[in-house]
Amino acid sequence: MIIRILLLVSIFLIGCSTQSKFIPIPKDSNLEWNDKFDSDKWRENYKKCQGFLHQDNDAWQWCMDNQELVYGK
Repeated sequence: MIIRILLLVSIFLIGCSTQSKFIPIPKDSNLEWNDKFDSDKWRENYKKCQGFLHQDNDAWQWCMDNQELVYGK
């Protein structure tokens, strides 16, 4: 019983001690929203490259970045 409690406590402490990937943006930042990003186009590209997603991350990234080479657009 004590081992289980120590295990749970250690897992909790490890979880609390790891850094979060969230990076807050300061209010005085000069970053602005970019409306050039087209989410519908990204979804279309994602569907076309979905076969590469679970095979090789580099191939998927290349497919997403080079749609005109892959599909002649």
